Amino acid sequence: MASTGRGRGRGRTLSKLVEIEESSVPPSAGAAVPVPPEVPSREVSTLSLEELGQRYKEGGGVADDTSEKDSPPQTQPSRREFNGRGRGRGRGGPSKKVEAQTLPAVEEGGLQHVVPVQTRSEPQSRTGSGCPQASASSHPAPTTNVQPQSQLEVLSLQALPSSSSLDAAEQDLPKTITRIGSKGTQIKIAANYLRLKLAEGSPGVVEYHVSYTGEMELESVGLRRKALKQFQNELGSVTSFDGMILYLPYILEDDVTVLHGYHPVNADLGLTAHITFVKVKTMRDSITFFNILLRRIMFELSYVELRREFYDFNMTQILAEHKMEIWPGLNITAEDPEGGLMINVDSCSRVIRTETLYDYYLMIRGDPKMKEKFNDFVINKFIMTKYKSYTTYRIDDVAWGMNPASTFEHKSGTISFADYLKLQYNINVQDMEQPMLLSKLKPRRNERMLMREETEQRIAALVPEFCFLTGLTEDQRSNFKVMTDLATSTRLTPGQRVEGLKKFVERVSTSERAKELLTQWNLTIEPDIVKLDGRRMEGPTLAFNKNTVITKAGPDFSREAGLAVYEPIQVKRYAVICTNRDSDKARRFVDTYKQVALPLGIKMLQVGEIVPISGFQPHNFVTALKHCRESGVQFVVIIMPQQRDDVYGAIKKFCVSEFAIPSQCILSKTLGNEKRLRSIVVKITLQINCKLGGSLWALRMPLKEQIMFVGIDAAHDPLKKDPSTICLVASLNNECTKYYSRAATCKVHQEMADNLRIMMEDALKKFREVRAGLLPDRIVIFRDGGSVGALDQIGKTEMNQLIEAVKMYAPKAKFTFVIVAKRIPQRFFLTNEKGAAFQNPQPGSVIDNTITHRRLFDFYLVSQQVRHGTVNPTHFIVLNPDDDISPDLIQKLAYVTTFMYYNWSGTVRVPAMVQYAHKLADLLSHHVKRTPNASFCDTLYYL
Repeated sequence: MASTGRGRGRGRTLSKLVEIEESSVPPSAGAAVPVPPEVPSREVSTLSLEELGQRYKEGGGVADDTSEKDSPPQTQPSRREFNGRGRGRGRGGPSKKVEAQTLPAVEEGGLQHVVPVQTRSEPQSRTGSGCPQASASSHPAPTTNVQPQSQLEVLSLQALPSSSSLDAAEQDLPKTITRIGSKGTQIKIAANYLRLKLAEGSPGVVEYHVSYTGEMELESVGLRRKALKQFQNELGSVTSFDGMILYLPYILEDDVTVLHGYHPVNADLGLTAHITFVKVKTMRDSITFFNILLRRIMFELSYVELRREFYDFNMTQILAEHKMEIWPGLNITAEDPEGGLMINVDSCSRVIRTETLYDYYLMIRGDPKMKEKFNDFVINKFIMTKYKSYTTYRIDDVAWGMNPASTFEHKSGTISFADYLKLQYNINVQDMEQPMLLSKLKPRRNERMLMREETEQRIAALVPEFCFLTGLTEDQRSNFKVMTDLATSTRLTPGQRVEGLKKFVERVSTSERAKELLTQWNLTIEPDIVKLDGRRMEGPTLAFNKNTVITKAGPDFSREAGLAVYEPIQVKRYAVICTNRDSDKARRFVDTYKQVALPLGIKMLQVGEIVPISGFQPHNFVTALKHCRESGVQFVVIIMPQQRDDVYGAIKKFCVSEFAIPSQCILSKTLGNEKRLRSIVVKITLQINCKLGGSLWALRMPLKEQIMFVGIDAAHDPLKKDPSTICLVASLNNECTKYYSRAATCKVHQEMADNLRIMMEDALKKFREVRAGLLPDRIVIFRDGGSVGALDQIGKTEMNQLIEAVKMYAPKAKFTFVIVAKRIPQRFFLTNEKGAAFQNPQPGSVIDNTITHRRLFDFYLVSQQVRHGTVNPTHFIVLNPDDDISPDLIQKLAYVTTFMYYNWSGTVRVPAMVQYAHKLADLLSHHVKRTPNASFCDTLYYL
């Protein structure tokens, strides 16, 4: 009797897929590609699940696996049923043990990716699609590590139930978590999703294990792929193979298919391949496969991939007036939410400046400080080279001792940079005297895996003549004309986004090759976008003072905020520091400040003292601040002639860490507009009141329990030199008018904090102190910056620390930990009754079904109102769904807290505590770079 075996690879996640061809990326357009001769294909069995189950229904029973001690009782489903795990026994005699080859990393042309599809009827010739390859350093594709295995036990196929779907195969997966609220007004919502359907009766993606035996072992993945290519007659040409795991869109006749052939290098040597059935992969288990397939389709549609986004250069918009190009593109991803397999299609755009670094070099050439100015301009800037697959680099240094005529050692011998560019890319360098730019490259994938410290740093030498600037300068961002023209092309309305979705579907349906790729795997893309049900919640009640209260507040309450202040702070004495040139503006500010403070309820006991300085250097401002400290002022106002990071950093470092005094920095040009001076000073007055410990408005919630909101965020140094900063901001009352802030440093670019327990303990102590011994009954943590892939790590490293702190100081409090994600591709459109027009959902709209994660307690919230473009929703994920908090309660709390950010008289995208934590982390990480003074912890000094 055949022994029962376990398949090597049972339950294996989808590893990197490789098409049985020499290259996995289409060559550039116009390249000559040899077309292989046609090979007659043998008819391959495409049994459906019903036929396969009938075939094994009689005469092929599977004995119980007596090797397992914890076997299920007889009342459980029979092990003959398909469970998606590839367990079974062979029908052809004793199992054969074959040594399995270790799967090394595959790297083709520096690109870690594969193309998983090919037609079965005839070998498909590789025609150029004009898609250049991107380097592995720019965006390596995600891969799954495959553990080396020493032995393989040959599998046989289990009996399958009679079913045309894969529901039976998914019966052992975790159950779907459904948390849907009920309160609010029902609305009809459309999402930027398209359904991906599997043909009726199709098995989907079938997984096989491939092992070789012969006179010479095949250790190379490339050789294993070439060896399998000779069996296209038996297997068909629509395959995906990574050297060990083979994927087919159909089921072969035999459980173990034995094929005899020859060695791919030495035809005199024989070779035998064993193709062993493992399992039929469920749709949700094949997400990685579908994403690779979609990537291949985008290549066939002539899109170019840049940082996992696909751009269509045929639709490039040129803004000649501003020397810019706008590249429209799509971000396309296969997902498996609650509503089934779908494709998320999000429109995106990239702005590229047509001027190069060489243009700036020519502009300052001849200047006595040319080198210094050029270094300051280019170092740490991101550039793009169009000749090499539109690759981006960050400039780390300028080599003034090198030029394009300098030589380097190449595999073909010594060659100059100019000759190399001519030979490799057919481009000519015009100026041989320009300096070279240096960029440190990331280690290759195999070097990162080995973690070798002795690995040499790879450096790319770039010619400024071919380096295009990316992003916008501060001057461009402050130019109203530039930003208006950009917004016209980049801020798409809901109708334009829906139209883009329809054009994408039409483009796929009219492309024969794209349709063929989908048909090969029995897939279709439905043309209609996904429709679902949503709800809209009303705004909260806000109190500005006893006489000014608004119910069901909207997304903009700037009028009410400019009339009264909930908790005003008296102004006793303050100072205004400015240059001699801005003395007149300082006097106008002092007079206007006094005029607007009284109507807001702020008493001013003394007008400001103007402190003029002679220069605009950091030490000039620090000297003036020291004078203010001696005079004992309540706060300082600094008027800066222009934006300079070194001056701003010196001011904030002294005021936040050394002096411990609230400070307000204002640009001189901001006070130069006479028509808007009063409204500008009103906003500054409100900001100063918050920095002194006051509050502008209060939240009225009908809650009996004491609740504490906590926002957590981290900020990193963009140059990855200074330590990261983690900040925690906690509310101290139900009105959300008082806050406690703490900050700590982590390792360089460390996202997960390991010191949150102490910070949370201090926040709970402060809550008890302010509330006269009371402790919170409920604690809601909003953690910004998390992602679905990092949930387990966040739970282990951060949530557990907070839980320990709560258990020690507030053991009876109910605890809820929520991840807040802002950078998401989901977009929602409100439909009318006829479904003809699309517009932005109103603030308070919540979506908690269909496109939410299958095994998470999550929802999407639209809290803002935008005048142009499409509103961006926010994704909330409750990390501890066992808590008793209801969907309606957490959704309402998430929405009402977006009204409490005092730096904006309206709603923000995230709860106010998260925005406060983000503001504080950004200030400390980029400017102060020191621990703030302890006396500042209970004020919003960072607004």
